[in-house]
Amino acid sequence: LDPARPRWIFVMSTEEYGGQLARQGHAEAHRRLAACLDQAVAAGRQPVLVAPPPCAEAMRGRRPAPPGLVALPFCDHPTFMALLLEAEHAFYWNVFSNSVMARAVNHLPVFFFDPGHLARAVPPLHEAGMRLYFPGATLAYLDQREPLSAARLAERAAAQEAALAPARENVRRSPAPPEVLAALFPPGAGSRERARRISAPQTY
Repeated sequence: LDPARPRWIFVMSTEEYGGQLARQGHAEAHRRLAACLDQAVAAGRQPVLVAPPPCAEAMRGRRPAPPGLVALPFCDHPTFMALLLEAEHAFYWNVFSNSVMARAVNHLPVFFFDPGHLARAVPPLHEAGMRLYFPGATLAYLDQREPLSAARLAERAAAQEAALAPARENVRRSPAPPEVLAALFPPGAGSRERARRISAPQTY
């Protein structure tokens, strides 16, 4: 990591990577992602990519590679969250990615290139998810074919701060994780072990 440069983090799951390849084709999907990384460099930012191994390897193998590119084929949860929460901007291909709300509740901008595989596969689920996770919010979608501009992103981030206020309040009112686990697994044989497995840190 380069401490002298702000970072932009790009987060892509295995499902979203597969979806991008299927819809755009292998070459075009890689070209669009590479353009985003190059545009981060042009804006004076260090690009950080967290993606499936084939995607991370493809971006690392480009010649010339973006200067200072950090391409991780997934990583442990503490490392991922540290990278996510210190980045200037975060970019996703899935509005329901587990880590999106961590950015939102910390008043950190988050942008989306695609609604994601769940939204595309089950439209009613997308409608319900938007109502429950982002009530009253308008998410910041970007066209990956358009260049990423630091100035334009800053404008959209400022507008997003107010737009996500209802979603942050929704999270604030929600029960804490121990309360949810207690409701799902009331006292009884095996409940404690099942709750422990569910709440154990995952690898991203």
